[in-house]
Amino acid sequence: RDASDEGMRAQGSPERFSRQSFCSDGSHFCTVPYDAKGKPCFHAAVRDVQHWQSSGRLLLGHTGAVNMAAFAPDDCTVVTGSSDGTAKVWNGFTGEVLHTLEGHRGPVMRALFSQPV
Repeated sequence: RDASDEGMRAQGSPERFSRQSFCSDGSHFCTVPYDAKGKPCFHAAVRDVQHWQSSGRLLLGHTGAVNMAAFAPDDCTVVTGSSDGTAKVWNGFTGEVLHTLEGHRGPVMRALFSQPV
């Protein structure tokens, strides 16, 4: 479930999110926060919907702005696309990088998983 409305703001929160993706049961979401200047950060975060105000699990490792973060159908794996020219596949609950996909000729603006058939 992609709620990729640019500049969404969680109700009551001063923090802005550039893109959000919810897991299938709606209990967690991954997001790319903006910095104080309104630009996407170099990390993504996985947050519990009930406790969204806490920082959650940060997905650290990109060297450029993260443009997109999305859950896989397994509700655990997350993919991020970055201006550093990579996409990374993460365990969204431990923050471990499972794979780094390199070789793009420019920024990775969107990264999504396909639905199983």
